[in-house]
Amino acid sequence: MDERLVKRWEILTKILSGAAEDLHATDYFAECMHFIEHNEFELALNVLEAAGRKLQLGHDYWHALKKSAEIMDLSERVTELKRLRYQARVAAQQVAPADGFAAR
Repeated sequence: MDERLVKRWEILTKILSGAAEDLHATDYFAECMHFIEHNEFELALNVLEAAGRKLQLGHDYWHALKKSAEIMDLSERVTELKRLRYQARVAAQQVAPADGFAAR
């Protein structure tokens, strides 16, 4: 088997499994892990994206999904995942005051 392909699978397994851990307490987790275990990485990405949209996960989560899409050469998905990562970052900044004190 092509050594580069095996390396890509290993990297994708690590990144997608890490993102799936954010879903451990949800119904999405088992489905996602099933796809990862069967090297169905794009299907796993679909589940992770749907879960992230529904659960409004943070920008680190979206970064992992974007990185996975880059490795899979899914350029249109990369663009959308970048947008979702940016939205999550903006939402987090709006929730947390810059100086660390709650607004009064």
